[in-house]
Amino acid sequence: MPGSLRIAIVGGGIGGLTAALALRARGLAVTVFEQAEVLKEIGAGVSIYPNAARLLKRVGLDDQLRQIGSPISGITLRTSQGEAIATPEGPATPRFRQMVASGITFIAPTS
Repeated sequence: MPGSLRIAIVGGGIGGLTAALALRARGLAVTVFEQAEVLKEIGAGVSIYPNAARLLKRVGLDDQLRQIGSPISGITLRTSQGEAIATPEGPATPRFRQMVASGITFIAPTS
């Protein structure tokens, strides 16, 4: 097919796969190249912030995201020794409640 656009995406992580879904939804031919033989969970948690959640919803992953994730209830940043150094806006703060009320979605995977 001379003249047809073919796209190669290197990396089958969340970014590569989301890009592939978005491009295919627009009718483009996409191939994803991943070095791992099998895609599987590796035990790491992923926080998906509002802008990313909106993009995942646009490519049709909203239901799946809600099935495997749960709302973030708070976060504490720690030093390498485990001492708490900061607690950003969380559910107990008025700003967080205002963001949730405005429709911002906070999702984090569950184990």
